[in-house]
Amino acid sequence: MVTWAGAVREQDFASIADWFIRYFFTAGAVVLILSGLAVGIEQSFAVKLGPGIAAGLRVFLLSSLFAAASTVSGWLLGLLFGVPRTLARGQIVPAAARANGAGTTQPDQTQARPSAASRVNTNLEDISDWLTKTIVGVGLTQLFAMPSYVWRVAGELNTYGFGWEPYGRLLALGLFFYFAPGGFWLGYVGTRTILTKLFEFIEAPISELVTLAEDANSHRLRAFIWPGGPDSPLNQANLEKLRQWMRRSLPAGMPEVGTFLNSPAFADERKKAVADLQI
Repeated sequence: MVTWAGAVREQDFASIADWFIRYFFTAGAVVLILSGLAVGIEQSFAVKLGPGIAAGLRVFLLSSLFAAASTVSGWLLGLLFGVPRTLARGQIVPAAARANGAGTTQPDQTQARPSAASRVNTNLEDISDWLTKTIVGVGLTQLFAMPSYVWRVAGELNTYGFGWEPYGRLLALGLFFYFAPGGFWLGYVGTRTILTKLFEFIEAPISELVTLAEDANSHRLRAFIWPGGPDSPLNQANLEKLRQWMRRSLPAGMPEVGTFLNSPAFADERKKAVADLQI
C-alpha cells in the first residue's frame, strides 16, 4: 500500500495524486450514501426501529456528514493559506564569448533572460493572497461578534439537523472545532510539502536552464547560429536550418532554441544535431 511518506521519500508524486483522487471521490460517494440513509431513517425506519434507535442513527449519520464537511472546508482553507509561490525563472544565454586556444568559442559570462515559452498561471496564487487577507481582515473586525454567531449557528444545526436537546449544540461545536482545524492542518502541511515538491518536480527541467551547458556540441551550435559571437547578428539561414532539424527530430514538442542550446537536458540531442547538420 502506497503511503504519502513513502511516496515523498521516493518522489513518486503520481502515486500521491492517484491516492488523493481515489480516496477523495470514494469519501464523496460514502457521504452521498450516508445522506440517503439519513433520509431513510428519518422518514421510514423510525417506525420499524423505534424512535430512540432511529434518532441515534440520525445523529450518527449527520455527525459523520458534518465532520466530513468541516474537514474538507478546513482543508480548502489550509490549501489557500499554503499555496506555494511560483518563482520566476530565467533562461540563461551567453552574454559574451571569447576564443580559447583551440579556436572554439567559450562563454565568458551569462545573463538571465525571460523565457519566451509559456509561463506558469499564477491565478491560484493571486486568489490565495486575496482570500487569505480578506478572511483574516474580516475575522479580526468581527472577532467579538464571532462567539455569539458560532453559538447561534450551532443551535440552528441542532434544530434542523441533529434534533438532540440539550446536547446537539455542543455536539455541533465539538465536531467543528475538532475536524476543521485537523482539515486545515492537513491542507496546509500537505500543500507546503507535497504540493510544493510536486511543483518543483514538474518544473525541474525548467530550473536546469540556470546552468549553462558547457559541452562542445553546444558551443558548435552557438557558433553555427552566431558566427561572430552572441553580441553579433544571428545567421538567419543557419538558425532556420537548426529549427527545421528540431521540428523533424523532436516530435514530442520543440523547445525554444535558447532552451535547446543551454539546457543540459538536451545534451544527446545537440550531439545528434551537430552530426546531422555537419557542423
